[in-house]
Amino acid sequence: DDYGSGTFYMDANYNWVGDTWSNDWGSGFSVELKTFDGDGKAIVKRVGENTWLEGDQKETNSYTETFDTSGKYLEGTEINSFGETIG
Repeated sequence: DDYGSGTFYMDANYNWVGDTWSNDWGSGFSVELKTFDGDGKAIVKRVGENTWLEGDQKETNSYTETFDTSGKYLEGTEINSFGETIG
């Protein structure tokens, strides 16, 4: 349809763990993983990718973000369509 489509994924406790989407302009996904850092501290990793058309050219960016369990942003990187790493 005009708005595209998407799917949200939840764990057994109804916590969001990821999604996919697509529409006339592009598509993408994101996934959230609860894990531990090197010091054994609980963290949340979020990874994703978005692809869209810019004129006739396909553009893609991907990202990785890390948060503490309260949602505070700790670090992240993004790789843009030119292969440049930001972050």
